[in-house]
Amino acid sequence: MERTVDVYYVVHRDGLSRLSPVILRLGDDVWNGAIKRKSNGVNKYYLFTDSIYVKLWKDGEHNLLYSVDNYGTGIFFDEELQVREIVLTDLNWNDRTLTYKDTKIKFTVPIFRVLKQIYTWLPTPVAYLLFDMFIRNTDWDSYQG
Repeated sequence: MERTVDVYYVVHRDGLSRLSPVILRLGDDVWNGAIKRKSNGVNKYYLFTDSIYVKLWKDGEHNLLYSVDNYGTGIFFDEELQVREIVLTDLNWNDRTLTYKDTKIKFTVPIFRVLKQIYTWLPTPVAYLLFDMFIRNTDWDSYQG
């Protein structure tokens, strides 16, 4: 199966409130992230570097929306940290595509190349998030794997 996902960059300042902390882990590599659960069912996913964050979410037509912005010196969370093990078996990506077994997602912009230019390590956790969002269609609230 192959499908195309439209990608849109959104200039958007987020208040970074109501976030639930998530650690994405692949072996010894760890990425700080968060999820914002919305009442309308549209969850937003965040990845943090030392000073910037990337926010990813799907709109009602299953387009990929993303934004990049700076954040202050720290973000404090008052709830339990989720730890998610990243499993990349059979998951491959290049600048514009994400492939898992016989499923291929083509993005209308080279999202992985763009994010790598922002911060070198972003493509790996983003590939996992996009896999969850567009191939596995997993809602983090219900998935425990």
